[in-house]
Amino acid sequence: MKISERGKPRTPRGTQMAELPVVLWLLLVCGVIPLMIMATITMRATLLNAAARDAAHAAAKASTFEQSEEGHPSARQLAESTAHATASKFAGVTISQVKTSIMITDADNPSAPSDIRTIKLRPTDVIDTSKYVYSVQVEVSGYVEPLIRFTLPVFGDVPGLTKPMEMKVSGVEMFENTEGLKE
Repeated sequence: MKISERGKPRTPRGTQMAELPVVLWLLLVCGVIPLMIMATITMRATLLNAAARDAAHAAAKASTFEQSEEGHPSARQLAESTAHATASKFAGVTISQVKTSIMITDADNPSAPSDIRTIKLRPTDVIDTSKYVYSVQVEVSGYVEPLIRFTLPVFGDVPGLTKPMEMKVSGVEMFENTEGLKE
């Protein structure tokens, strides 16, 4: 404890009061704001993932894969519209591309690589549900915005901090009407 000019001991209260704004500012800038940005990016990435899962779920219920029937959209159309509808409900999530594919997996050996086709099955292809599992895979590419965009000329472009973070997520569901994979 220091002694003042009058001979009384000085308390450190005054210096603590003077340092408090600096300490609070450092805690806010170095602690809370980065955590908020990370939490926002994580939440928006989860919402993009939900858009892919919702799109796969909707596409799996379609009666056809490519060609829509009267009053019934195709799996591709359902995946596209559902992904965009889900993402449009939330700010900071933008979809750039929706890619719908057919996954054919060997039921006896599911760890073997799946046959992934981006177009409908040929009319000559035999669909055997006892040997294979037919699924629809929807891959959604999009951008996730940070909560606050910073301008940091020293670091350049940092995804998730100075520019949107580009992400690619996918959802897979078993296709309900396997004969519709030929249409």
